[in-house]
Amino acid sequence: MSSLPALPQILSSLPTQGSPLADVLSLLFEPSLPLFDHLIPTLHAQISKPDTPSESSTSSRPVTNYEELLRAACAILETWPSELQAAFVAAHPRIGETRGLSRLSAAEQGQRALRSSSENSPSPQAAPVPSADDPAVLASLAHLNACYEARFPGLRYITFVNGRPRAVIRDELEAFLRAQKPDASGSVASVRPVLVGGEAWSAELRRAVADVGKIADSRLRKMLAE
Repeated sequence: MSSLPALPQILSSLPTQGSPLADVLSLLFEPSLPLFDHLIPTLHAQISKPDTPSESSTSSRPVTNYEELLRAACAILETWPSELQAAFVAAHPRIGETRGLSRLSAAEQGQRALRSSSENSPSPQAAPVPSADDPAVLASLAHLNACYEARFPGLRYITFVNGRPRAVIRDELEAFLRAQKPDASGSVASVRPVLVGGEAWSAELRRAVADVGKIADSRLRKMLAE
């Protein structure tokens, strides 16, 4: 039995904060001003009057399940200007943050990943998995996040964790930054920023938006299975 409200409640709700539609989208995407001020009103216009073109310019079709609702939301995100997309992505917590996390973010970044790694260990002699709150891992992630944000002004590093421990994400982020420039994971002051709106910046924004969609899809699948 799904923990989500029945779809008719979503389709008939108002586009206001605290409504069933807003509550579900906040769970899937994390609450933010772009979510409440732009995504929810536009999506509501589509699902309440599916034959009427909305400001998103995406084709409007009747929504018959939650998967279609999420696809419609992601299609709207892709039409947004880069400034709005960047603000939406920044609503997700940084990898390695431990305070102020939603229940789903905390599970994605910590406990579930750690449990999954221990369950998949091939033998008792396997290398120990660092704790989700290992101070060294968290310190490395804080530094790498700062380097990333210096390299890509206005963006936040987002990746589909998919049950991986924070230590693995740390290594992934460090490798990504080193591939950008040899100094990109050194001191924050030494990092050279890319041009905002330029090719490299825009490509990274597109990747982040796509991963936000993957995160939302993973969350939806888990909630539908509850």
